[in-house]
Formats: sequence, structure tokens, C-alpha cells
Amino acid sequence: MDYNEIIAGNLKRIRTQNNLSLEGAAKLSGVSKSMIAQIEKGGVNPTISLIYKLAEGFRIPLSELIENPSEPVAIVRKKEAVLTEKDGGSFRDFMIMPYDSSRRFESHLLELDSSGYVKSDTLRKDSSAVLTVYRGRLAIHLGEQRHELSPGDTISFRAGLPSSLENRGKKPCRMGMVISY
Repeated sequence: MDYNEIIAGNLKRIRTQNNLSLEGAAKLSGVSKSMIAQIEKGGVNPTISLIYKLAEGFRIPLSELIENPSEPVAIVRKKEAVLTEKDGGSFRDFMIMPYDSSRRFESHLLELDSSGYVKSDTLRKDSSAVLTVYRGRLAIHLGEQRHELSPGDTISFRAGLPSSLENRGKKPCRMGMVISY
């Protein structure tokens, strides 16, 4: 299946699930109803900016439009997870379970080396996160507030706040984070 087919199927499914006509979808997204119809038929190769407009209009993550629909059961091994490193590799973000519309969340395994500090990306405004510390001591800065967490501690927070993570221990800190949309 090529990307145009994936996008076409996802767009039609999302529009139908939300009981939207082509006209209603056009009003929400600012994309013309004729363009939406062409995309749904697989007749055009939509630009990323056009797909982004649709995602913003429907208030969904971009990945919901461009990824293959998920299977009922999904297993992702750590070695298969998408790894993003920051701060010279002292912070590792393994996307264990990418976002999928049937689950409406994504899951990350985070590792921060001893005495490490990393500024986090601001989450989308319509999302929230739950972070659990598995190993190590963590200070999480959310806006002007600072919270100290130990193994087994969990914090939940809404998006939109500038945030950073600081390992307060002498050993690497390992955390799990689930982001819901």
C-alpha cells in the first residue's frame, strides 16, 4: 500500500467516524471539499502542509493521517523502537508505541544519564502526559514549578508548559511516559 492510499483511507475513515460531510471537513480544515474528495479517492499526492492543515482542522496528530492503521495487538521490542537522542546522547527517547487512532496515545521509554539535564519539547496543547520513574531520582520542571520524583513516583500534567528533566542521582534515570491525545 502506498502513502496516497494510506492517507486516502485514513482521511475517509476519520471524516466518517466524526460524521462529517465533505463540506463540514472543509470548514474545519480550511481545505476545499473538492481537494478532500480527491485525496480520499487517492487521486492526488497531497503535500505535507496540506496533510498538516487537515490534522490541525480535525484536531488529531499528523501521524493519524499518514500511518498504516494498527492491528488489534501490537508488540514493539525496544531494539525496534524509534530512538531520538539529545544532549550528546545523554538523553534517550525510545518511542515504544507510536500514536495510533485506535489507542489515542503514544508510549515512550526515557533514559537520562547521571547528572543529565534536558529541555523537553512542549507537547501539543490538546494532549496530556503521565510520567513514571522506574529507576533513579528525577527533578521535572513544569513551567515555574519543580517536582522531585523517586522510583515508583508518577506525575501527570497537561501540555503547553515548558518543561525539563534533570537526573538528581549518580546513576542513569529510567522513566516511562504515556502521552494521550
